[in-house]
Amino acid sequence: MELGNDAALLLTAVTREQNRVFMGEALKACSHQRQPAKAAGRIPRREHAQASSAMEGRASC
Repeated sequence: MELGNDAALLLTAVTREQNRVFMGEALKACSHQRQPAKAAGRIPRREHAQASSAMEGRASC
C-alpha cells in the first residue's frame, strides 16, 4: 500500500477506538514486527494450487 493509504487506515483505527492510546501502542507494536517478518522472505510461488489439508478422511462426493 502507499503511505497515504496506510496513514488513513491507521488514523481510522485510532480515532474510532475508545482507548486511543492503547490502540496506538498496539499498532506501533505491529509495525515493529513487520521487519522480522519481511526478513523471513516470501513464500515460493507455485505453478498450480496445492491443497494444504490432507485428503485422508475427507468425504468423497
